[in-house]
Amino acid sequence: MRTVANVELYHEWVRLRDLAAAKDPILISILKDAGLKPRQGVDYRSLVNQYLTSELGLESPIVLQNTCQAAQGISSLVEQFGNGVIVLLPPHTANWQVIITHHT
Repeated sequence: MRTVANVELYHEWVRLRDLAAAKDPILISILKDAGLKPRQGVDYRSLVNQYLTSELGLESPIVLQNTCQAAQGISSLVEQFGNGVIVLLPPHTANWQVIITHHT
C-alpha cells in the first residue's frame, strides 16, 4: 500500500535529516562517497534530500519533500490511532509520486 510506504519513507527521511543536522560522521561519509558535499546555501539536510532523490529515482527533491510532507499528517494519525486508521482514509490519500520499489 503506497500510503504505508510513504509513511515509512517519511520516518526514514526525518531520521536521516536529524542525523545530517547532527553531522553524523557515517552519514557524512556516505554523502561524500556519493559525490555530495556541502557548499554555501546547501547543508547536509539538503544533501540528504538530493541523495534520497537520486537513490529513489525521482525527478526532483521537490517530489520527495512533497511526499514526505503529505505523509507527515498521516504519520501523526497513525501515531494517535494506530495503523488501522489508514484503511479509513479516503482513497489516494498521500498517494504522491513516490512508490518504494527497493531499498538501498
